[in-house]
Amino acid sequence: DQAGQLYEQKCSQCHGSSGAGVKEDVPDLASNNWLQATNAQLVAAITNDKHPDVGVLSEQEQQLAAIAARRFSFGFAQNEVLIEGLGDAEVLVQDGTNGKHLANQPVRLIIFEQEQFAELRKGETDDQGNARFTGLPTTPTWAYVVETTYQGLTYHSDIGHFSPDSNMIQLTVSVYDSGATREAISVDRSHWLVDIKNPGFVDLGEVYSFMNSADRVYAGETKSGEDKQRVIEIPLPEDAVNINVEGETLGERFWLDGTTLIDSQPLPPGDTQIFLRYSLPVQKGKVTLSHPIPYPTKMLNLLAPDIGIKIDAPDWQQDDPIQTQGGDFFNYSILDLPAGATPVAILSNINEKTVSNDSQQTPQQIVSKNAAPGISGAPYLPWLVGLLGAFLLGAGVFFAWGRYKHTLAEAPVLREEHKNSILRQIATLDDAFEAKEINSNAYYKQRNLLKLQIATIMREEAEDESQASATISNKNEDAPMNDRKEDDDESAD
Repeated sequence: DQAGQLYEQKCSQCHGSSGAGVKEDVPDLASNNWLQATNAQLVAAITNDKHPDVGVLSEQEQQLAAIAARRFSFGFAQNEVLIEGLGDAEVLVQDGTNGKHLANQPVRLIIFEQEQFAELRKGETDDQGNARFTGLPTTPTWAYVVETTYQGLTYHSDIGHFSPDSNMIQLTVSVYDSGATREAISVDRSHWLVDIKNPGFVDLGEVYSFMNSADRVYAGETKSGEDKQRVIEIPLPEDAVNINVEGETLGERFWLDGTTLIDSQPLPPGDTQIFLRYSLPVQKGKVTLSHPIPYPTKMLNLLAPDIGIKIDAPDWQQDDPIQTQGGDFFNYSILDLPAGATPVAILSNINEKTVSNDSQQTPQQIVSKNAAPGISGAPYLPWLVGLLGAFLLGAGVFFAWGRYKHTLAEAPVLREEHKNSILRQIATLDDAFEAKEINSNAYYKQRNLLKLQIATIMREEAEDESQASATISNKNEDAPMNDRKEDDDESAD
């Protein structure tokens, strides 16, 4: 690759093929000090006046040199980082609207190990709409998801696991054409989730499972003067504050019209889940939970912590409370709400005493006995994941996938933070191993997985640098033409 070629040309004569150096005064690149250094620090070391002259390096070459230097501190060469096995994944991409198989369609295989992102592989379908990925681990801890982008929308397969008696999994991705109408949209299941951490505000989380019953994509509608589609609209209470959507940035896919949350992304057939959140001010110890739901709703569920508050919900059915390791929860439901219905529930007796009693309990990192393992660390409403783990996005892998995609969307800042977090985990793991708190098998397995994640991030950084360099190069090539055009315009004047 580019980084390896640059190292061979500019660096290997002093540092050698192992990075350990061919002279006594050359630093050992395999040291953990370089693994913990930032890219800026590595570039500074390479371009320092005390560093032997390697000729003029462009900004892109400086970044590639930093990537090459860091690789030795992994303990293995990055181009040798392989996820290997005897398993094959057969992928089919089909148009769910007309049944045709899509040829020459780019696909991406996303690989997870123990619900942590491990690697992304790319491929393309053949004339029959098939693609194949080989050399995959087949043990139960590995999971696979295929995604593809079609007409601006990203579609994904179900989660794939190898069965004990087979080295083959089949992953199907269905894409769809546009043409559905609003009448095809409903809410299959919804949850209103109450969290109270101070007596002045109540935090609300709302989870919606929207169902498009058509065999086409619903692209939404536009209003005069607006440049974004209105696909899903959820009008929240007028006094709602801190409105946002889990894993998203307002102003992009989601935007606000007053306190109405609008999703502008076209809605494909099947199930699409949205997790939004906001806060409501408490007035005289009370808060009213109420807003219209514009779509027919099969089931609406209300969950609130039993910490001494009172709930007045006459139109709701009070179900058995939910008992968890972190406390009990009131449980209410309404079935078969028509479009435009406005359910109402009033919470009262919210005061310093009830909130104080709650804060003295065990922190609500609640995991129910039916929850998917390893996904109880959600940043908001942590008990939500335990209570609804089987419902929210299907499984823990999708939480990991969502976090991974969100990290890439905010790159490079969050990517650098992710890398630093992994380095801290490696340091903690090393300390635990030295203190004999972890056995060698578990230590080396976890350490290699962490280093694998860093290697993956480094590859992505190299790809971004390469794309950015190509963009700058194209702009520079266009600049003389623009300059000549301006000169021609001035001559004409």
